[in-house]
Amino acid sequence: MKTYNHNGIEFDDVVQNPQDWVDNDGCGEMWSQICGECQYKYSDEVVGLLDDYGSGICGVEGCGNEDDSVVYIDFPVKVNNKGETK
Repeated sequence: MKTYNHNGIEFDDVVQNPQDWVDNDGCGEMWSQICGECQYKYSDEVVGLLDDYGSGICGVEGCGNEDDSVVYIDFPVKVNNKGETK
């Protein structure tokens, strides 16, 4: 399982888009899920990164909430198929 630290928030369940979703420079995006409680707790750090929908378990390390407030969060990094970020 891939981890990622975004502005001091450790996500322990991060997904890299499959290779066929990459853009023209050969890189895809990284994303996770975040619950309503963590959205509120880290509101300054996640502003502008949240989707309007989502599902699953909150990806913030140590959380694990799974409810209707969970949405996807798209990180502002690009990842290639070797796992290197830019």
